[in-house]
Amino acid sequence: TETWMSTVLLNMGFAAAYIATSGTLILYNATILKEYFPYPALLTAGHMFFSGSLSFILVNTDFAKPFLPPDFLKLPEMTQQKYTESIVPIAALQGASLWLSNLAYLYISVSLIQMIKATNTVWTYMWSVPLGLSVWNTGKAANLAVIGGGVAVAAMGAVEGGTLGMLIQLVGIIVEAARLALVQFLFNRRGLNFSPITALYYIAPAVFPLLITTAFVKGEVSALLLAGWNFPLWMMLSNMMLAFSLNFIGLVVIKRMSAVAYVLSGICKDILLVSGGALIWGEIVTQQQVFGYSIALVGLGYYNYMAKLAAPKPTLNTQKASMKQSAESDEEQRLPLVVK
Repeated sequence: TETWMSTVLLNMGFAAAYIATSGTLILYNATILKEYFPYPALLTAGHMFFSGSLSFILVNTDFAKPFLPPDFLKLPEMTQQKYTESIVPIAALQGASLWLSNLAYLYISVSLIQMIKATNTVWTYMWSVPLGLSVWNTGKAANLAVIGGGVAVAAMGAVEGGTLGMLIQLVGIIVEAARLALVQFLFNRRGLNFSPITALYYIAPAVFPLLITTAFVKGEVSALLLAGWNFPLWMMLSNMMLAFSLNFIGLVVIKRMSAVAYVLSGICKDILLVSGGALIWGEIVTQQQVFGYSIALVGLGYYNYMAKLAAPKPTLNTQKASMKQSAESDEEQRLPLVVK
C-alpha cells in the first residue's frame, strides 16, 4: 500500500517522465526534420506503421500480458459500419493533424510552435459547442479569448518564421481540436472504449495509407529517392519507440493525477520547450512573445482550474465508478498521443 509521501513522489516522477518524454520527442522530431529527414508525411507514416505493427503484436500475442492490465489489450466490439463511420473520419483528421504539425517545423521555430499550441483548448471548445458536447458559456468564452489574445500577441512578436508556417501550425491545431471533439462525439455515442494500444490497433492502419498518399502527392518520395537515405537506423527506431512509449506515460499521468494535472504537466513541458528552442537552436524569443505567452498560460491554467471546480463531485457510493468513467473519457479525448 502506498503511503502519502510515496504517492506524491510517484506522481511527481510520472509527471516528470511525461514532461521529459513528450518534450524530448518534440525536440527529436524537430532535429530529424531540420537536419536528417525533411519529409514530414513520411516520418509521420513511419510512426504510425511502427505503432500500429507493435500494437498488433501486443494484442495478438501473450508477450505483454504479464506486464499490462487486461483492459489494455481487450479489443472493443467492432463492425465494418462502426469502423467506417467512427474510425475512418478520426483517422483522416489524425493524419492531417500529424502531418501539418510536423510540417510546421520546417517553417517556424519550436518556440513559436509551442506558443501557438496553447490555443488548442480554444479550438476544442469551439468544436465541442456545435457538436453538443459543451454548452456555450460567455465567461468561459471570455477566458478562452484571453488565451487566444495572448497567443496572438506572442505570434506578432516573432522575429523568426513567416506567416505560412504560422498558418500551417494554426490549421494543424484546429484540425487536432476537431479530432478530439469528434473522438468524444463518435466514441461515446457508440460506446467505444480504447486503451492506447487498442486505439492504435484500429486507427493506425487507417492513417498510414493517407500519409503515404500525401507523401507521394507532395513529392516527398521522389525527393527522398533523389537525395538518398540520410537517416541513421538507430535514430529512426529510437524516435518511433519514443513516440509509442508516450502513449503509456500520458495514460499513467491521467489515471494517477487527473486530467488537470495532465494539462498542467503539458504547460510545464511547453515552457521548457520554449526555453529549450532558444538554448539548443539559438531561436530568438522576444519580450513581447514572453509577455503574450505568459498571458496565454495564465488563462489556460485558470480555465482548467475552473473546469475542475465545476466538475460534479461524486458521492461516496459512486466515487469509484465516477473516477473510472472520468479517466476513460480523458483517455479517449487524448488518444493517440504519438508524434505530437
